[in-house]
Amino acid sequence: MKPKTIYHQRVQNYIHDARKFAKLSQKQLAKELGVNQSMISAWEKGVKTPFAAVVFRIMEVTHFRPDNF
Repeated sequence: MKPKTIYHQRVQNYIHDARKFAKLSQKQLAKELGVNQSMISAWEKGVKTPFAAVVFRIMEVTHFRPDNF
């Protein structure tokens, strides 16, 4: 596995923090985004990185803004 960049680590942390801020479970956030729970888990663990459009959608759903990033 190649080393994570700062960007990937920040996205990983942002997704977890945004979800917790909104008091959503992985399953609930997944439903809002139209993905399965395992994808949320993979993003939070840094196994996969979502497209920028997904990160923006997470911002909309959770109301956790980029200045919190």
